[in-house]
Amino acid sequence: MKKVLVLVAALLVCFVVTAQDKRASIDQKSAFSINIGPSLPVGDFESTNEDNPNAGFAKTGFNFNLNYDYKFIPNVGLGANVFYGFHNIQDELLHNIATNSSADHYQYVGVLIGPMFSGVITPKTNINFRLMGGVARSNSPEFVLNGATFVEGDWASAFAWKLDGDVRFSFSKNAFFMLNVGYLQTRPDFKVNFLGEIENAEIHVSVINLNAGVGIKF
Repeated sequence: MKKVLVLVAALLVCFVVTAQDKRASIDQKSAFSINIGPSLPVGDFESTNEDNPNAGFAKTGFNFNLNYDYKFIPNVGLGANVFYGFHNIQDELLHNIATNSSADHYQYVGVLIGPMFSGVITPKTNINFRLMGGVARSNSPEFVLNGATFVEGDWASAFAWKLDGDVRFSFSKNAFFMLNVGYLQTRPDFKVNFLGEIENAEIHVSVINLNAGVGIKF
C-alpha cells in the first residue's frame, strides 16, 4: 500500500509539473525583443550609376529594431516593428567631380505591423517569419560645395514593407537570444531644394538587415 501511495504521489507531482509547464507555454503569448546590426543597401539604393535617376549611392549602414509579437494560437500571431536605419552616402564619388564637395547621410524611421508564423525546431529553439507593412519617414542627404549647401535635405513619408525571419534560442524560461535577417523597402519621394528650385527625387530604399538581439516572453 505504501508503494502504491508513493507511486501515486510521484505521478501527481509529474502531472502538476507538466501542467504548469504547459500552462506557462500557453500563457506566454507575447514577446518583446530588441535587435541591431548592419544594413546592406541593395538595388537602386546602393547604385552609383550616374545615369540612374533613382541611384542612392548609399553605403552599408546600421539598423535598430523594437519588436512585439502576440500569438493567437501556437503557430500564428501578429507582429509589430518599430525600426530605425542610417546610411552614409558614398561622397568619395563626388570628390571626383568637385574636391570641395560633401554629403551627409540617409536616415529613416517607421512602424510596421503584419502576420507572424512560428515553428518549433527544438524545445528551446523556434523560428518565426513576418510579413509587415506600414509607414516610414525618410531623410535625404544634404549636399555641400565649398562650405555652402546647394542641395538641401528633405523628409518624406511613404509606404514601407518588410519580410523577415528569426531564430530564437531560449536561455531561460522567459528570455531568449535571437538571430534575424530581413528585407525592407520604402520609396520616399523627396522634394529637394536644388539651388533655389524645388525638384522631386524618388529614392528606392531597399536594404537587407542582418541582426542579433535579445528578448523576453510573457
